[in-house]
Amino acid sequence: MLPSESITPPGEIAAIVLAAGFSTRMGQTKALVPLAGQPLLSWIIRSLTPCCKFVFVVTGHDAESVFAACKKLNVTAVFNPSFSLGMLSSIQAGAKAALDTDVQGALIAPVDVPLCDSAVPQKLIDRWVMTQCSVAIPTYESRGGHPVWFDRHELGRLVALDPVGNTARNIVDSARHLERVNVDTSDILFNLNTPHDVERWAERHL
Repeated sequence: MLPSESITPPGEIAAIVLAAGFSTRMGQTKALVPLAGQPLLSWIIRSLTPCCKFVFVVTGHDAESVFAACKKLNVTAVFNPSFSLGMLSSIQAGAKAALDTDVQGALIAPVDVPLCDSAVPQKLIDRWVMTQCSVAIPTYESRGGHPVWFDRHELGRLVALDPVGNTARNIVDSARHLERVNVDTSDILFNLNTPHDVERWAERHL
């Protein structure tokens, strides 16, 4: 297979975008932070939609505003009433929505990792197709980033966790088959947590 080619997956794929947090350090709702004239939410969605049939955006804080953005972007908002419990509760809300469909698995990403294209998500899916891995993590210089692939079985295990005192790392560390997928971009590591982070990202990419 040539590097530019991709493999047709054997089933439908979902994307779960985590956009429920308080965004305290950013000072405004992260999903709606403007980046090159577009809300931050649109960047991660744009990188995921080419390889995902369903896109679920998990909302919590400022849910109505994020819901309106989701409507404009033609993706599905999933409200997490327990978002204050932390990220795992939002992952679970998205995983439940995905499991209500016929998807074979899902790519899970926080809204504050604005990938520029779909190459990384596609590499993860290609690795799953080739190896049937249950979890796949993109890796740059030995550091893991986002999005992360979970197959349908692992999504079920995520949902079964107690959201208090656990994280998705519990599932990653005990995954049936974990693959680390080397990628050539450090964007997978770059979380936009503050206005300064947004400025730094824009300097690199715009």
